[in-house]
Amino acid sequence: LGQCFLNIYFDLIEIERRRMMGEIIKSDQSYETINQIYLATLWRIKYIEDDFFENCQLGQNKEFMMYFNEQATNITGIDNIKLFRLYYPIE
Repeated sequence: LGQCFLNIYFDLIEIERRRMMGEIIKSDQSYETINQIYLATLWRIKYIEDDFFENCQLGQNKEFMMYFNEQATNITGIDNIKLFRLYYPIE
């Protein structure tokens, strides 16, 4: 449970890192612009962290684990719940 929870979290942060890099590449790449993009990314990450940690309850809330996993899977292609067989019967 813990590994899956952490992997989903890191995937969500990776998505924001990729978004930030895309914004930087498309920008004028001045110090001011990069700093603004970076600060905006930090705010988005803080919001995501608060939402993720509050709602997933360290992985105990299946509904929100499934929700955030789907968000991460749609972008990264990595289905952590499937990878860790979190809600699947043990064979």
